[in-house]
Amino acid sequence: MIDPQRLHRRRIHAILFLEGKRPEQRSVTGVGSWDGTHLALLPDGGQSPLPVPLFDGKAPAYELTPEVKETFLQSDADNAETLRQAIDVADFIGMWPVPSLPSWSAAIPAPLAIAWIPGWPVR
Repeated sequence: MIDPQRLHRRRIHAILFLEGKRPEQRSVTGVGSWDGTHLALLPDGGQSPLPVPLFDGKAPAYELTPEVKETFLQSDADNAETLRQAIDVADFIGMWPVPSLPSWSAAIPAPLAIAWIPGWPVR
């Protein structure tokens, strides 16, 4: 978790998961926009901003340090190349629940989605 102010004008790769159906995930890359109260992700494709929830004043995002990037770059799962390209251009990675997944966002295959957090249920 990170101070939302640090995400302002920074590149974020977001993993969005459907509330109640965690393996159903999609990804979006964009830029953070912090107005002092609310944090939003401005998608690269020009779609409507996506609100980023705050938990105890912190955003559900983490800095993509060289060590974290290396871990992702070693992935051989389906859609790994899309993940690598997004990680290459992002400064942070975030993950949060949404009531509905944007239809324009990039799909994440189930094996990769389940790998994000060990113990997630499989279908």
